Amino acid sequence: MDEQQTVIPNGQLSKGGHWWRCLRRVYHGSWNREKKAGHCVTRVLFDEGRPYGGLVYVSFLTKEGKVLGRPVEVVVAPDGSLLISDDEGGRIYRPSHRQ
Repeated sequence: MDEQQTVIPNGQLSKGGHWWRCLRRVYHGSWNREKKAGHCVTRVLFDEGRPYGGLVYVSFLTKEGKVLGRPVEVVVAPDGSLLISDDEGGRIYRPSHRQ
C-alpha cells in the first residue's frame, strides 16, 4: 500500500493462533476517490519490538484498481484461523496459508 495516501485503519488485531501471531490492521478503503486506496489487511512489521513498516497481507483491490470488497474487521476464530469481514460484499473470509 502506498504510504503517501491518507488511509486510516478501522480494525486491528494483536493476538491470534497458529501462524497469525502478529499485528494486523484493516483498511476499509476509500469510496469517493478516483484512485482507490486501502481496501486491505496489512501485517505490521516489527524489529526488536518496534514497528517499522507494513506488508499487505490480503488486498481487496485488483491491479487495475477494481474494488473486490471493503474489509471492516479481523477476528480470530476458536480454531485459531483469521476471519475478515467485508461490508461491501456481506461476506466473511477465512484466508488460508499456501504451502
